[in-house]
Parts: sequence; C-alpha cells; structure tokens
Amino acid sequence: MGDQGVAARLGERAPAASADAAYLHGMDLVLLASGIAALVTAPAAGALLPDPKPAGSAPGDHADLVTPTQNARQ
Repeated sequence: MGDQGVAARLGERAPAASADAAYLHGMDLVLLASGIAALVTAPAAGALLPDPKPAGSAPGDHADLVTPTQNARQ
C-alpha cells in the first residue's frame, strides 16, 4: 500500500501532501537533469556525425551519379 493509501486509512492529509510534494520535487530534479543532458549531448552527437558530402566534391557536382540515358546504354 502506498503513501496515499496509508494516509486515507489514517484519515490525515499531511502524509499524503508530503508524499505528493516529495514526488513532484523528485520529478522536477529528473526533468532538469534530463534537459541538461540533452542540451550537452546533442551538439556532441552532431559533431560526431559523418560529413554528408564526400571529400573533394563541389556543391552540385554529381559526377558519380549515373544519368538515365547512360543507364539505358549499358
């Protein structure tokens, strides 16, 4: 039986209010820590991702791609 059940059996509201406050405080701390962890790790993950462009290629240069007419001649 949880704190809410014990408080209901005793007929007192103070233990239930204390349990609720402790739960909310714990959730605040967990959400704050999770938010900070996300803000720290997102840039680190982005920095470790591979470069989407191959080295030495200019923007718009698609020399390695086969055009439909070249593909038809094969």
